[in-house]
Amino acid sequence: MSKRILVVEDQEDLRAILRDLLSTSGYTVIEAVDGAGGVAKAAAERPDLVLRTISRRCSTAMTRRDRSRRCLASRRYRSSPSVRLP
Repeated sequence: MSKRILVVEDQEDLRAILRDLLSTSGYTVIEAVDGAGGVAKAAAERPDLVLRTISRRCSTAMTRRDRSRRCLASRRYRSSPSVRLP
C-alpha cells in the first residue's frame, strides 16, 4: 500500500503540481481546498503526511492556524506529521 499524503492548498495550479509530483513518485494524494476541508479530510482519511501552505487570508473567525493547531493537537492526528509549505 502506498503512503497517503494530504495536500491542503487553495490554489488549483499548485495543488495540481503537487498532485502530479507526488502521484508519479508513488504516493496516494488526498486534496483539500481549505483548512476546514483539510481537518475533515485528515479525520476521514488518516493520511501519513499533511502538506499545507501558509495563507495570510482568513475567511472565518477561526484562523487557519487555529484549525491546524486544533487538528494537530488531537490525539487522533498526532501520527500524521504536518509540513507547512511557503
